[in-house]
Amino acid sequence: MNLAFVFPGQGSQSVGMQADLPDTYKVARETYDEASNVLGFDLLDLVANGPAQTLDDTVNTQPAMVTRCGLNDTITAAAMAADMGRKKIPERKVKGTNSALNKACV
Repeated sequence: MNLAFVFPGQGSQSVGMQADLPDTYKVARETYDEASNVLGFDLLDLVANGPAQTLDDTVNTQPAMVTRCGLNDTITAAAMAADMGRKKIPERKVKGTNSALNKACV
């Protein structure tokens, strides 16, 4: 059996990606709010509604992808913690700025 890790990056973004998460997960709303405050514009609005040309600009794509990948990890960790009967999400340290480094937790 072979094992492969695939990491989303520049070019895998699309208008509407994760647009429903803030309605489902409080942490998603908080994460997008925090990212928007740092960036100075509403990142969730751009991700949810576009326009695609603006989202595809690297200056916008990179924070959108980092936010997206970080949320995937956070939501997965929360689900795993719940399955194990824990109330707290396990802590992790991330110093990377792309999804591969994020996954590697370096």
